[in-house]
Amino acid sequence: MSDFGKVWADLATNFGGYLTVFIVFGVIFSFSMKLMGHKLSQFIPGFVILFVGALIIFYLAGLKFMIDFSIEAPLLALIIGLIISNIWKIPDWMKVSLRTEYYIKTGIVLLGATLPVTLILKAGPAALMQATIISVCTWLAILPGRDDDLQTGTPVRRGPGRRRRHLRRLRRHCRGRRGEGQERTHLDYHRHRQRSGPLS
Repeated sequence: MSDFGKVWADLATNFGGYLTVFIVFGVIFSFSMKLMGHKLSQFIPGFVILFVGALIIFYLAGLKFMIDFSIEAPLLALIIGLIISNIWKIPDWMKVSLRTEYYIKTGIVLLGATLPVTLILKAGPAALMQATIISVCTWLAILPGRDDDLQTGTPVRRGPGRRRRHLRRLRRHCRGRRGEGQERTHLDYHRHRQRSGPLS
């Protein structure tokens, strides 16, 4: 049987599974796109094209020619995408579904949610208890008594009195600088540092 014959045979065998994946992800992505304010009339046709294109690339990467040259599906998709984007102009309605970062983040979340659950189920109740104890102890050790800046991971001390005293010291420090404009610049800078970083 030729490669294309194997492709058709595999497609006929797994057509139900592909259709299920298409429907499930189509509904989830359509719902999320609606929440983000995008038009479903633009997203759904683009999603259909992307899904069918991904399926075609998946089968093309399984051909003997591609395997001999070690061209896997991600590399083949990258090559085809570069060719298309540099030759033809992507229509505006298609750009709604071309959200690479959104799809990558979704895949990372699904991978992170699936892997630990499968490992815990295989390990049994003892692993579940161990993971719970470690999580609770870590939370109790890190969170009480401090606030974490979620972007920088820098601990920020509490207390408006401490901030006012620090600001007064900054004013006295800046008065020694030359010129009112430079004093204001230093004050603005230190105020920004005070809001975004720890107090010294």
